[in-house]
Amino acid sequence: MPFWRRKSMIDTVKSYVDALNRRDLDMAASKLADDMRFVDSSGDEVSGKARCVAVIQNLLAEAPDYHLSIETFSTTGQWVLMRGSTQSSNLRFAGDMQFRALVDRGHIHEWQSFSD
Repeated sequence: MPFWRRKSMIDTVKSYVDALNRRDLDMAASKLADDMRFVDSSGDEVSGKARCVAVIQNLLAEAPDYHLSIETFSTTGQWVLMRGSTQSSNLRFAGDMQFRALVDRGHIHEWQSFSD
């Protein structure tokens, strides 16, 4: 995969994370594909852009100080792989995490989180 394609995929994910951390739900939603799917570390799934945006809204309501920090990015195929952490005074939403995002043409189609 050409370097510029990998960079573009990572830039899409960085833009989403930045929008999430700024609480810019319109910008975060603009990075999600219509067939978006969230998968949490227990394997539970939410599908569809509108439902995924509702999950983000609920997360920010339960953890208003939530912040997502990504330390490393790498790519394989259409996947962006990340290692980082989430911070919040609500400890249900805080800890070291790994993530993967399926990215195509500037949109995230799947976001999966992994934690202990």
